Amino acid sequence: MFRIWGLNIEEIIVDGRIWWKVYIKSPFYKEGWKFGLNSKLFLEAQTRGVEKFLIQIGGREIIMAVPSQKYLKEKTKKGEVEYKPSMFENSEPLKIYYFTI
Repeated sequence: MFRIWGLNIEEIIVDGRIWWKVYIKSPFYKEGWKFGLNSKLFLEAQTRGVEKFLIQIGGREIIMAVPSQKYLKEKTKKGEVEYKPSMFENSEPLKIYYFTI
């Protein structure tokens, strides 16, 4: 298991393909139950050849494909993204995409 941007991640191989099991501490309620993931996680997954995420929230697991840039642009247009200030000086804000459970 390793950590990326505060998330515990376990790399697993399913039928010869790389998946990341991402552990989410807790979802939140905003017009339905949701969870958020940092855009940098998607870029890192694409760089490492990850095909799918297995999202672990409590006792529930959700399978999702690593989102394409086109899909993320659509989420941005729909307002399903939030920019949060970086903890580091002179760094760009975090871009968090929200997904409905």
